[in-house]
Amino acid sequence: MTSGRRASELESFTFPDSGITVHLRRVGPRTIEQIVARVTRQYQRDHPRPRPPMVSVIVGESEQVLEPNVNDPDYRARLREWETGLQTQQAIATMRFLVDYGIVADVDQEAVRALREALSPEDLMTEDGKPYTDHQVYVEHVCMISPRDIQAVVSAILGISQPSNDRVETLVDRFQSNT
Repeated sequence: MTSGRRASELESFTFPDSGITVHLRRVGPRTIEQIVARVTRQYQRDHPRPRPPMVSVIVGESEQVLEPNVNDPDYRARLREWETGLQTQQAIATMRFLVDYGIVADVDQEAVRALREALSPEDLMTEDGKPYTDHQVYVEHVCMISPRDIQAVVSAILGISQPSNDRVETLVDRFQSNT
C-alpha cells in the first residue's frame, strides 16, 4: 500500500534558444547545500585559503605586535583568485547534479552520435575524467546551446523546487482528499 505521498511530478521546460523541451525534477534546497558544502570542504582541503602577510604595528608608545595585513594588494588578489576557484567548483558540481538528476530528457541518439564523432573523447569528459553519458552529451551539448539556456534551466529547476501558493494549495487538497 502506498502512503499519502506521491513522487514529485515532472515539469515541462523548453530551452529558450535550442527550443528543445525536457522535463524537470524538483531539487530540494538541502540537496544543493550539501553539494556546495562537500565541494567547499574538498576545495579547502586541496587549496588552503591564502593567509594575509603579517606586518609589524606599533601599539601604544613603543610596543610592536604582528598583525595580519588583509589590505595587502597581493593577498587580496590571491584571495579573489581562491574565491573564484571555489565558486567555480561549486557551480560545476551543482550543474553536474542538476544535469544528471534534475533534467529528464528523451535523448536524441542521432545528435549524440554526431557529437561523439565530431568531438574528441577528451571534449566529452566530466571534471573528474569520466566519459560523459549520452544524457550528459545531449543535455550539455544539444539542449544547452547558450548561456541563456543554462541560466534558464537552472532558474527553472530552482524555481519549481520552491513552494508557491498554488503548490501549497494543491498539496493541501491532495492531503485532505487522502484523509
